[in-house]
Amino acid sequence: MLESFYILMPGNLFVKDGSISFETDEETFDIPIKQITDLYLLIDVKATPNILKLIMNEGIIIHYFNLYEYYLGSLIPKKHKSSGKLIIKEVEFYNDETKRIFLAKEMIRASLKNLNRVLKYYNRREKINYQEDFNLFINRINSAKTINQMMLIEAEFRKRYYSYFGIIAGLDDFKRQGQGANDITNVLINFLNSLLYSLIFSEIKKTNISGQIGFVHELDHDRYPLIYDLADIFKPIMVDRLIFRFLNRKQITEEDLVNGRLKKESVKIIFKEWDEQINTTVYHKQLKRNVSYRYLIRFELYK
Repeated sequence: MLESFYILMPGNLFVKDGSISFETDEETFDIPIKQITDLYLLIDVKATPNILKLIMNEGIIIHYFNLYEYYLGSLIPKKHKSSGKLIIKEVEFYNDETKRIFLAKEMIRASLKNLNRVLKYYNRREKINYQEDFNLFINRINSAKTINQMMLIEAEFRKRYYSYFGIIAGLDDFKRQGQGANDITNVLINFLNSLLYSLIFSEIKKTNISGQIGFVHELDHDRYPLIYDLADIFKPIMVDRLIFRFLNRKQITEEDLVNGRLKKESVKIIFKEWDEQINTTVYHKQLKRNVSYRYLIRFELYK
């Protein structure tokens, strides 16, 4: 099975016997190029054009990160191409209000169901007293006539979701913030969200879908809105529950932040746990077999 490979320290990539190796001041090790599908690199890893050509020829997607802005961008091999006919169909569904609203409702309902699933899980464990009328929100989504109406309904439920978030994480006070946050919870959310975005991007490129057309999120000249459509579905079960585990087990605390930035040791823990998470398998009723969370994302893209 092809896997992701992470290089979380400064160093040099170089060609060795038709494959690649990585060298630091302290050690040198080979990279199993035939066994990986994604390569995650810190931005201060040095790679020559010959190295990049070899990696691209193998069809490996490279994701660049740093410890400050998190996910920076990706290099995509030319073998990962979108289908022209499929792009036409994507545009057709986007421009057809009935078809777009149908897809948007499917996605937003899935997002709300996973938010609700997380809250019910912690309610059963008596971490929270969850008494929201979830079906009321689903009925409102079903009756919505526009994308904007659906997004407002989702935002309302997500606001209530975050009112429980701090309690589950064992925090006295919590307020959701975007980039620039300097508390450990928001930093973890932003960092793990960026990992989810890069994972979805990789899975999009393994299909013939362009990813440049979103059905909930609007088109943007420099983004792939379909990433954010899918991310809202998977954040509760892949990002949030991992954060609760980090905080409740005290694997990562406020002491792991220095001037609002994660320590390198903490980043290593996050990548390790994230990799285990995306390769964890769950039973899928429709497929009638165990599949990884990574494959669940691709399955949603196929649907």
